[in-house]
Amino acid sequence: MEKPEVFSEKKDLITTITLNRPERKNAVRYQTLVMIANEMAMAAEDEETRVVVLTGVPGSFSAGADLKEGMEGDEPAERMMELTTRTAQKIITWMVTMPKPVITKVDGPAVGFGCNLALAGDLVIASERARFSEIFVKVGLATDGGGAFILPRLVGLRKAFEMIFTGEFIEGKKAEEIGLVTRVVPVADLDRVVDELAQKLARGPRRAMAATKAALYRGLHGNMMEVLEMETKAQINAVKNGEFTEGAMAFIQRRDPDFRNI
Repeated sequence: MEKPEVFSEKKDLITTITLNRPERKNAVRYQTLVMIANEMAMAAEDEETRVVVLTGVPGSFSAGADLKEGMEGDEPAERMMELTTRTAQKIITWMVTMPKPVITKVDGPAVGFGCNLALAGDLVIASERARFSEIFVKVGLATDGGGAFILPRLVGLRKAFEMIFTGEFIEGKKAEEIGLVTRVVPVADLDRVVDELAQKLARGPRRAMAATKAALYRGLHGNMMEVLEMETKAQINAVKNGEFTEGAMAFIQRRDPDFRNI
């Protein structure tokens, strides 16, 4: 049975969401975005999911917006653009705000919205053949998918201007050097590395990681006092919910902690 253009699979507390339009290099149309948003929402709310992995079928993460199909719709261009960008906003919002680690696994090109979709992951693991481009300027568009927010915080304002104004491609190793991605690995190792990382996070203290994720994102646009207060509350909650007790006892007993049932 042929799989839909976006599908999810759950195994060992990990939900993997896969873009599946290989004939279009996983370019996204409006319907694709709706499907991604729905899968993200379900994964965020699923109590049995502790880690989310977002990827594309091998060889391409996403070529960005499917301009051909977008131009051929019955809706007026302005209305279609608003629908697609608003839906794209929902996806990025789910990724950033869900209290679970989100890993983006990037193999091949990640272009335009596909680039910003990849960069919205908490952790971005890329293959050596991954390529990133804020290609919007080449088709007369401004950035979307949070690129104007995410990019300068990763690579600095000057490099962000260069990437956005030129639409240049950043290859895998260069992307790692400038802080665009977490790690770059050989193509043959990509699945294994991401799987091992996802399993490690799935075994971790989910409440502590959720609180840390929220504090990190607040730190991007808040102030030090807000983050200090969030950290204090998170530490108190860790004692209340038992994660600290298990972690401390495991450390003392020189064993691996088991947070799965906490």
